[in-house]
Amino acid sequence: MPMNVVLGRGPDAVMFLATAEAYTTGVVLCVGLRLRRRSDDSRATVTTQLMGGSPRGGADPDDRLMLGVQLPDGRRLVMQPGSVPPAGVDPFANPAAPALTSMVGGLVGDLSQDFRYWLRPLPPAGRMLVVVRWSALGIQETLNELDAAALSAAGSSATVLWPQAPIEQRVQRPSPPPPTTGWFAQTS
Repeated sequence: MPMNVVLGRGPDAVMFLATAEAYTTGVVLCVGLRLRRRSDDSRATVTTQLMGGSPRGGADPDDRLMLGVQLPDGRRLVMQPGSVPPAGVDPFANPAAPALTSMVGGLVGDLSQDFRYWLRPLPPAGRMLVVVRWSALGIQETLNELDAAALSAAGSSATVLWPQAPIEQRVQRPSPPPPTTGWFAQTS
């Protein structure tokens, strides 16, 4: 479903939620980034940051995109880098475990990039926050309130293609540290 919600804005960058695709077990958030002019960072560096990584491989939250969601029930999720699971591990195991992960793929250009993030479980109806911070692009921490009722309704009416098969739990990778101030610092 189309959303077109500006998530955050810097002097030369804008992030927005373009669409949300609801499924029975979660939602794909399609996020766009538009740049006024090419930044000092290379395209690969910005792409790495959109996937949740740091351009220098460090743990400094100012070096990377911070994307978070607060579900209507109060649970907070912070985007975890990398969506490629270890061999033999199903990334959709335990669909009830809350998660926000970057997904492989997206449209990449010099001034325009679109990426997708998987949010599970399907959020219940109510007030949902989407929070972004990307200091390297001048985007300060910004909280955006969405009504999750439409997402909840769309996911609840989606067709189940195959029943969930019992499989082993996904291997958990350690999370990079959060910033020391703001919404992300209060999320653990």
